Amino acid sequence: EATTRRLYIDLYLREAGWEVLEQENVAIAEKAGIEIKVDGMPNDKGIGFCDYVLYGRDGRPLAIVEAKKTSVSPEKGRHQVDLYGECMEKIYGYKPVLYYTNGYVTKVIDGLYPDREVMAFHTIDELELMIQRRNRNDIEDLKINDNITNRPYQKMAITNLCEWLNKKHRRGLIVMATGTGKTRVAISLVDVLSRNNWVKNVLFLADRTSLVHQAKSNFAKLMPNMSVCELSGNGDKDLNARLMFCTYQTMIHYIDAEDKRFSSGRFDLIIIDEAHRSIYNKYRDIFNYFDAPLVGLTATPKDEIDKNTYEIFELESGVPTYGYELAQAVTDGYLVDFLSVETKLKFIEQGIVYADLSEEDKAKGAIACSAGNHAQNHNQYHQQCSQFLSVHIISPCFMSLWKVYFIQIKRTSRVGGYF
Repeated sequence: EATTRRLYIDLYLREAGWEVLEQENVAIAEKAGIEIKVDGMPNDKGIGFCDYVLYGRDGRPLAIVEAKKTSVSPEKGRHQVDLYGECMEKIYGYKPVLYYTNGYVTKVIDGLYPDREVMAFHTIDELELMIQRRNRNDIEDLKINDNITNRPYQKMAITNLCEWLNKKHRRGLIVMATGTGKTRVAISLVDVLSRNNWVKNVLFLADRTSLVHQAKSNFAKLMPNMSVCELSGNGDKDLNARLMFCTYQTMIHYIDAEDKRFSSGRFDLIIIDEAHRSIYNKYRDIFNYFDAPLVGLTATPKDEIDKNTYEIFELESGVPTYGYELAQAVTDGYLVDFLSVETKLKFIEQGIVYADLSEEDKAKGAIACSAGNHAQNHNQYHQQCSQFLSVHIISPCFMSLWKVYFIQIKRTSRVGGYF
């Protein structure tokens, strides 16, 4: 355990801005004390020693960390750290935030939500806020600004999600047909949550800069009293802005950097646009790094084995937090159904016969063959044919030329090229 503390825990605490003291059983404000003695433990001596205690600005404990060696599960330390917390509660009147870890896996008990895994420790400001939020009320003020969202289904989406969050869920998914106003729902949600003192700092993520820029413009227009910053854009960046807008690609660089600009608890809410795309594999690390509630927006969620949108948001497959499908939107008169037009193509049904081609198209094919015969090597021929096909790709003789192209490549492959 001592090795785990020295190699891993000390480092992670320093990354979160904590100075780890070297002398044991010393309590100093804004520092991380080690081997802190606590009284009232249910053992023969009635005492115990916390591996770490993180102290606030007033010298009172904000968090306790129980470390186990890397070869055992961190769950081995859960009961022990909970006992330490109960001892502290008898003295200070509240239970600090509790961490239990083996250096590889760290879990937190914040007194508000069930135990959850985190990738980093929280800063002093974040821990103070976590303890304060234990006394917050449920989301009760559900008044929705009609200037942002005035359609019944939009209001229902916001209401359903707020009720879901009130039940101690940290992730939700809104599935709404394209064109029904998902971004406006997101803006209204932030408005409601901020008015109920549930969120202050919000991160909006998308996979394209155009979507990020569009969202930032809409938020800035409809919520003019909140500061905004587009991390993926040009110009100066206000890293203290309340509303952050960013692509996955840009944010992954921020959290992978040696000098991290954002702590794990920097945001109170993360909104993911087009949540069926780009949220898997490496970009999933963004949601694992930030310890914040997650709300996804999409029209087409995936439920594949290796790409399951519902799994990301801790939901049963096919059951979003709120859904408003295309068919319902058409029935309600908010969208117009698509029109299917069937047609037949001579190319598909009858193919192309060289003898039926015009003299002009036959001449084009002859040019392509001639280019291959005079090419000095395969790469030159490849370039000439590619240029020809890029110009004449819609020509009726395209398939015939394509066959000639591959035949000629095979003939010239002896010079060492490949395709």
